[in-house]
Amino acid sequence: GAGLRPAPAVNRPDKWLGKPGPGSFSPDSPFAEQQRFCERLHGASMEQMTELLNEAYDFADATRRSTALEIVLEQMAQLDPLAAWAFVDKWEEGHCRNDFLRAWGTVDAEGALSWAEAQGEAGEGYISKITSGLVPDDCEGFMTILPRLKPDQLNVSQLEAAFRSLAAEDSARALKLFELITPGGPRNAVANSMAEGWARRDAAGAYAWARTIADPAQRASALRGVFMAWAETDPERVAAKLDGLSNDSELKNAIGESPVRAVVRAWAGKNPKSAVAWLQGRSTSLGDRDFKQLLSAEILPARDKWSATELADILRKPNDKLVTERDESPYSSSGGWSSGDDENYTAIGGFAGWNSPFGWNGKPSEIPEYLRLADPAKAFDELCQQPGDASRQYVLELVASQWVAKDPKAALAKLQQTSDDWLKLGLINALSNHARNNFDPALATEVAKAFPRSTSRGTEMVFEIYQSLAQREPERALALLESDIDPANKSGIASTLAAQQASYDPDGALAWAARQKDESLQIAATRSAMWAWAQADAYAASEWLTAQPAGPMREAAVRSLVGALGESSPEDAIRWAASLADPQQREQEQMSIVQNTLSSDPQKAKQLAEIFQVSGEKKKRLEQMIQEQETNRR
Repeated sequence: GAGLRPAPAVNRPDKWLGKPGPGSFSPDSPFAEQQRFCERLHGASMEQMTELLNEAYDFADATRRSTALEIVLEQMAQLDPLAAWAFVDKWEEGHCRNDFLRAWGTVDAEGALSWAEAQGEAGEGYISKITSGLVPDDCEGFMTILPRLKPDQLNVSQLEAAFRSLAAEDSARALKLFELITPGGPRNAVANSMAEGWARRDAAGAYAWARTIADPAQRASALRGVFMAWAETDPERVAAKLDGLSNDSELKNAIGESPVRAVVRAWAGKNPKSAVAWLQGRSTSLGDRDFKQLLSAEILPARDKWSATELADILRKPNDKLVTERDESPYSSSGGWSSGDDENYTAIGGFAGWNSPFGWNGKPSEIPEYLRLADPAKAFDELCQQPGDASRQYVLELVASQWVAKDPKAALAKLQQTSDDWLKLGLINALSNHARNNFDPALATEVAKAFPRSTSRGTEMVFEIYQSLAQREPERALALLESDIDPANKSGIASTLAAQQASYDPDGALAWAARQKDESLQIAATRSAMWAWAQADAYAASEWLTAQPAGPMREAAVRSLVGALGESSPEDAIRWAASLADPQQREQEQMSIVQNTLSSDPQKAKQLAEIFQVSGEKKKRLEQMIQEQETNRR
């Protein structure tokens, strides 16, 4: 009977055994055990194979179990597939049915398909399992049965892999079989993969065929495949072909970005400057984000290391305008990037952070290895000799950040020696951020001196650092209140410290504010503490304030409470503002409350205006504003 016939030699024992010969393993080795298992398949009957199948199924190791089952099932399919199916269909509740059908397909795809077709409706579900193991191991077998498969039995990824493989060997046969694919999505996908495989053997022939395709979507898909493969060996030629499509908007858009990436990847290894120049020439269709992504993902990693001069050179556009010829100063624009608590990067000028074509966010710790410079000080000096264009400025930011991380004192000295504002720009940004991230107000104060007097950014930076220092290192900040730092920075520290304490101890924060020797610090801290308290518990803050004696401290606290109540309870804010001793401040606060309410609720603003008395001229102006707002809302 079929079950007594001897099995042929094991098809693929290499799944377990690899290259070593039979004498390579010790008797106790797992590999020796696997080898003995495979040897038992030689000449085994169907009954013996079923025993081996049970044995393999009980292996504890998942990888060994899967491989052993596959080998046994292949041997069973080769010996007597019908008898094997009768067993597997019932064995272990049919757990290995799909695995057996896959094994049968790899042994005899045509025979397995004929059997499945004879099974009626049930067989329809078997066919996809039979074909699942053919690609990529047996593309020829898959192509043999392709004419017999229905459209809904075709797996697109299998088709792509099979046609890619066949077209690389026999494009004429691939073209004949291609006609069997139903038009539409799958056919377009297959056109792409077939063209790709064909182009690796005969790029010109594949390109000529792709150009003759009538359907626009299919033609674009095929051209995309040709270009992606052709670019690997001749990126310059493909770049020229892509440029030739620039007037065909339909085809150009359909081909997409993949061939461009393939061109850039291959070209970058040969001539990165030419690759970048080509990308820059495609800027109208490519877009700034895509240019930066391709530069950082494909071109820059093609080299282990770059010098600062090389980086500036590959970015430089022909006839690029010098920054000194622009109608702007280095301090005319700003931007900020934040990516974590430890290193936040803020910059002035348009050459740092995400503005940079390097696609780098300004954090020294995240500079890619291929952009790290062994001697950033020397690199900075090299850049000083470069033309003062945008490409130099982009690289300058990169170099300065590395230099400051390595030697901030030397970088500060260079900043103090340099008179050119555009050369100073990268150092100012890098040193400012180093001072921020290290809470170093002394460094920030020195850097602020390099800012022109016409801008307040240097002063603002120092103020921000003092505030951050008070938040992160309150003990250190507290000691600075006794130092000779700028009064405005002392006020910033006092305000921050008071607000922090008020979040958990508002009475203590206000008592601390009252103990400050300097009245300006008392007022700043009081206002900050009261604001924080009122935001959290306006009722408790109001109760505390009711019991306070008149004086500057109470006036400061009232103004903070009024500000906190302005939106949530404007009526209470108006009444508290009325308690201010200074008539001018009282009227100013009340007017502000009414005006802020006008845009959302003119009727409420009208009611608020009636609560307090306004001087004649201001009253007329206020009534006119309310009337205009009511008219506009009708």
